[in-house]
Order: sequence, then C-alpha cells, then structure tokens
Amino acid sequence: MGTISEILDSRDLLRNLVNRELKAGYKGSVLGMGWSLVNPLVTTVIFALVFGVILRIDPPVNPRGQSNFAAYLLIGLMPWNYLSLSLTAGASSLVANGNLLRKVYFFRPALPASTVIANGVNFLASLVVLFAFLAFLRFPWYPALWMLPVPMFSLFVLCLGLSLLSSVTNLYFRDTQYLIGLFTQVWFYLTPIVYPISLVEAQIGDWLWLYNLNPATALIDTFRAILYNGEVPMLATVLWSLGTSVAVFVVGWIVFRRAEPHFAEEV
Repeated sequence: MGTISEILDSRDLLRNLVNRELKAGYKGSVLGMGWSLVNPLVTTVIFALVFGVILRIDPPVNPRGQSNFAAYLLIGLMPWNYLSLSLTAGASSLVANGNLLRKVYFFRPALPASTVIANGVNFLASLVVLFAFLAFLRFPWYPALWMLPVPMFSLFVLCLGLSLLSSVTNLYFRDTQYLIGLFTQVWFYLTPIVYPISLVEAQIGDWLWLYNLNPATALIDTFRAILYNGEVPMLATVLWSLGTSVAVFVVGWIVFRRAEPHFAEEV
C-alpha cells in the first residue's frame, strides 16, 4: 500500500518531469515532435531499398493477399524505436538528475518512468502516421484494432522495466550508456524487424524456440498480426509477450528499489 500511495502522491511530479522531457527533447527545433516520425520513416526507406530492392527479401503476404515491405517494416520499427529510445534515455535518467537525488527525497522511479512516458507520447503520435499510411495502402489494420491496447501495454511495461534496470546499471557502471548502443544494435538484428521470422525458421529449424525467447519477437509479431494481417494474434504469442514484459518489469522494479537507498552516494 505504501508504494501505491507514493505513486498517487507523485502524479504532479511525474507530469512535470514528462513535460520537461518533451520540451527538452525538441527545444529550439523547427519540426518539434515531428522529429520522432522522421527517424522511423527514413530508416524504413533505407531498409526497404537494401532488403526489399537489393537483397529482394519478400515480406509475408497477409490473409487478403497483400504484401508491402514498407508497411511491414514500419509496423516493426515503431515499437522497436520506442523500446530502444526508452532503454537509452532511461540509462541517463538518474545520473542526469544527480543534484535532485542528493538534495530532496521523492519517488525515485519517476525519473526513468518520465523518459518512458515521454517517448510513449512520441510513439502514439507515430501510430497516427502509421494508420494513415496503412489506410492509404488499403491494409486491413482496423478489424482487430480493439486488440492493440494489449501489445501496447506489454510494450510500455517492457520499456519501463528495461529503463529501471538501465538507470541503476548506469549509475554504478557509467560505461553502460555506451554499451547500450552496441546492445541495441545486436538486439535489433536478433529480432524479426527487417526480415520475416520464416527465414530464421528455415535456417535453425527445431531451434526456433530459442530464438523466440527474445521478448521483442513476440511483441513485434503481435503488432504485425493486428496491423499487417488485420487479425487477432495467437493467444500463446500474446501471453508470452505479456508474461515476459511483466517479468522484466518485476526484475527491474526489485533491482531499482533495493539499490535506491544508495543513489545519493553513487550519483
């Protein structure tokens, strides 16, 4: 009950921190929040040319017989960008607020949480563009849209858990913020974003279960089932995605709260 009351009492603080993150991220820029859309769009164009045109990797065909590499990429890239940006921003959330940590007590998880929520606002804005693009291509993104809050919740919980972990790790080991960039690059290519999972299955066969342990795999697959195929994702995929996200969050929460009494000493 103490934690719940802390969260409720910290609503104004969290709101102010999120507003600060959003304003700081686009301070002095012309496009403002539009920059959150530029990165996935440019990346989609590059990957579509490299993997779709040069390497000739065919995207899966949805139940209506439609296929489009740009749509396939965007649906995977947008949640991935949210995940990687939250992990990166969360890593510096405690170190960047060292003076605040030393001077006054407040609900410390609000710092990494504010970066996740701020990036979540950008993610929601990018979804509007994605819906418009899918509508332009006449993709059936709406029949199963009622299911979209489920993977969105899983994504948010996973982002929050990773942000909590990265913030604590970077506080004790400052090289973490640099290692995260390398980690996300490797993780990106171990996740079926620029290629269909069928290519992986053809190569590793019975070992596919090991590949599927990646929590981002089920998450991306759920988004694509809803938005690319226009159908309700498999229950096992949804449950695995939700379960792994919650597990990462629980680990992140425990690590953060146990390390919290020593933040002022380490910052």
